[in-house]
Amino acid sequence: MIIVSCITNNYGLLFNNRRIAQDRTILELVYKQFIHFKKLHPDIQFFMNKYSYKLFLTYLNNLNPILSKKEYLNFIKSIIVSDSFLDEAGQYDICFVECNDTLPYFKSNKVIGIIFYKWNNAYPCDYFFALPSDFTQHFILQKETKHIGHSHLTILEEVLRHEQ
Repeated sequence: MIIVSCITNNYGLLFNNRRIAQDRTILELVYKQFIHFKKLHPDIQFFMNKYSYKLFLTYLNNLNPILSKKEYLNFIKSIIVSDSFLDEAGQYDICFVECNDTLPYFKSNKVIGIIFYKWNNAYPCDYFFALPSDFTQHFILQKETKHIGHSHLTILEEVLRHEQ
């Protein structure tokens, strides 16, 4: 699976029970990454939980004119919402993670890639993205790109892949 997650500089995911991923630039970038991977692996799916699905339904409407009505509907149809989505995802499926423990999936070598969208802040978060202690030995930074966000001046996109 390829995990997509929005984090702070200190790997925070939620602060005061509020999500990090509310910038529409991030959602546009997530959409573009999914389309990119879909061209490489046409059968992949996009997994998330109910909490994240509400975000996509609300904020994807703001991506016009980037998404046509048809593109929006096709994208929404490709999303699979499940409380156990990390268990259900296949090798190349995309998993949007905001409030799930991913550590067991790293330990079982199910994670083949990660895309982090980092805000240039370290909020006092109460939930963090957990990484295995040997993370840097197995994942290499493939690409790093700075983007201008709507709610934050800089959003750093980091694409990492598992080194086999």
